[in-house]
Amino acid sequence: MTADRKDVLAALAVLAVDQISKIWVTAGAPAVFSARETAGIVFGFDLPGTWDFYVVAPLLLAFIFLHIRYLRASPANLGGAFVIGGAVSNLADRLAGGTVTDFLNLGFTTMNFADLAIFAGLGIIIYRSEA
Repeated sequence: MTADRKDVLAALAVLAVDQISKIWVTAGAPAVFSARETAGIVFGFDLPGTWDFYVVAPLLLAFIFLHIRYLRASPANLGGAFVIGGAVSNLADRLAGGTVTDFLNLGFTTMNFADLAIFAGLGIIIYRSEA
């Protein structure tokens, strides 16, 4: 399987796991998960009106371009796919309902699998770029 297909499959896997987990949590998952709708972007930072979308969408497009141009042939390509999958999933939530469902309480913030994939992806990019 080519690196391009692996990247697409990784991004789609992140998207699927995140969307399925959000459906599961909002449908009545165990009490350990507390679903809450978040209008803001990372760490609850909220921009007025629909500016969240106008900031996130161009950043996602720029990242996709950078991934295709620089990361896809590097050891950091999987990290890029994680970032893209997580960002697309959260952006889809914003487009569908204006908010994102977060349910993993980490103590200092509440996140979802897409957020975790984005941070893991950035970590992979940083780690693998140094190699």
